[in-house]
Amino acid sequence: MTLHTDQGFHNGDIEKDIKPFYASLLEEIVGFFKTRKSHVPAEETLEFISLCSQINKIRNELL
Repeated sequence: MTLHTDQGFHNGDIEKDIKPFYASLLEEIVGFFKTRKSHVPAEETLEFISLCSQINKIRNELL
C-alpha cells in the first residue's frame, strides 16, 4: 500500500502478518451459521441492498 502525504509518499506491506481476507470472511460466515446472529446491523444490510438496487437500476437505464 502507498500512503500519499503532503511531504511525499511511503510504501508499506499491509498484508505481511495479516490473515487473508477470505479466511476472515469464512470465519464470520461460519460464526453466523453457528449463532444465527450477524455482526452487521440489519439497517446497514438493508441500506447496502438498497444501494445495490439503485446502482443496478441506473446501470440498466444506461445500457
